[in-house]
Amino acid sequence: MLDPKDDKGTATGRSAVYSFPPAASSKLIKIEGGEHHSLFLFDNGEVWGCGRCDANELGLPSYHPAQEGIKERRRELQEYREEKVTQRQEKLDEILQKGDKADEDVV
Repeated sequence: MLDPKDDKGTATGRSAVYSFPPAASSKLIKIEGGEHHSLFLFDNGEVWGCGRCDANELGLPSYHPAQEGIKERRRELQEYREEKVTQRQEKLDEILQKGDKADEDVV
């Protein structure tokens, strides 16, 4: 469960770990699974999920500590992509300046 509330009903901003299943009186009535996730529906209406969370699929908030590694990888990937675009643009500009046809050197 995310953001458990304190005794005043205010979200604490922390994650909580609960035992599985959620209650002794709850029964698991349906399971659905995919390539990277599984969902569990209980007869009390609760839905639990587990699996990958590298694109916020399980609803972890952006400030959750588990998100830090994901944010860093996204920044690195964005920088890499921007660098490749810059390199290709420079190559294209060079070709156009020389008057060469762009399709001779661009791959």
